[in-house]
Amino acid sequence: MGKFDFGYIRSYDNNLSVNGYVHNYAGSGVWYQARTLPAGGFSSDIGVPGLGGLAEDWVCMGSADLSDFV
Repeated sequence: MGKFDFGYIRSYDNNLSVNGYVHNYAGSGVWYQARTLPAGGFSSDIGVPGLGGLAEDWVCMGSADLSDFV
């Protein structure tokens, strides 16, 4: 999907039939998957303080591979 740079993820509504994945950059070329946004899922309070708030956070949907973008 792309670089997530518009603030923290506080809630979500995934209307797609595929999962979404939030990735955080740990530095030195290392990424980790911080959260799965389930297909058809939603949350009004995601419960992860600061998720998506870092300058290098990315969200990928379905089979998108983060290495294709960064």
